[in-house]
Amino acid sequence: MGEILSDNLPNNLVIGFIALVILVIVVVGVFFILPGDNGEPDGNNGIGEISSVDLEMRGFEGGMLGGELRCRVKDAGTDEIKIRFDKIGAEDVLIFNNEENAEYAYDGDSWMKIPLDQNTSYYKMPFEEWAKKGPGTYTFSYQEFSLEVTIKEVNPDLSDTLFKPPKNASIHELEKTN
Repeated sequence: MGEILSDNLPNNLVIGFIALVILVIVVVGVFFILPGDNGEPDGNNGIGEISSVDLEMRGFEGGMLGGELRCRVKDAGTDEIKIRFDKIGAEDVLIFNNEENAEYAYDGDSWMKIPLDQNTSYYKMPFEEWAKKGPGTYTFSYQEFSLEVTIKEVNPDLSDTLFKPPKNASIHELEKTN
């Protein structure tokens, strides 16, 4: 093939063609070797590892709109997972802080600290699966509910202080009952 090309084409064109073929081979090779760059092998739409997510949820039960919540998750997929729910249009806050083994609830007037129940369904919510779709609005089924989930940001930098009551807050601690 080199003889055919060199007999019929100028040398600069042959060299350019060979350089183009090498470039294509390198680019295609890198595309398949690097995980997550093409969005297919890791299933995360090129996002990579998901450690945190900022999203909003609207729940539907029996065709009726439930509440709207903003949810922020940090350390997803680890034993230190932290989840914060803020009710949109209200001051209500619910925080699950697995690192502190505590739940915090705020009703607009006072904070409560509740011993963490490891069986809570919130820790089983598929936040990482939802976040794999990337920013946008999607409909998911969770338990017997239909949820409209808007992924605002994947892997945002979330401060640990977001998952605790304010430092000056008066916190009523509840005892765990069996």
